[in-house]
Amino acid sequence: MHVYDPRDWQGGRGEGREPHDPNETAMLRVGLAVALSLFFASLLPLPMVPAALSQLLFIAGLGAVGVAILRSQPLLAEHFTSWDEAAAFLALSYAVELFWPLRVLDACPC
Repeated sequence: MHVYDPRDWQGGRGEGREPHDPNETAMLRVGLAVALSLFFASLLPLPMVPAALSQLLFIAGLGAVGVAILRSQPLLAEHFTSWDEAAAFLALSYAVELFWPLRVLDACPC
């Protein structure tokens, strides 16, 4: 008989389930953070979207660095860590600034 455990809401641990993959979890976090950043940047006028997206990704990268420091994660590991997430966020932030023309001053009503 299986006893109900409220902390295990997905069912039993080893009963026909695939093992937990930390790489999949890290990439899912990166994808969701990028999508959320793009959503919030898209609420601004079109010429300001690249600058806002770049800054939101930069802040996400700094947040991932903070998480990596607080969790004391190793810099070089066999799976993706928060350090890798931070590198992905910062690289995407730089890529947005590099490949998407920034015309923030054109959008300013000043």
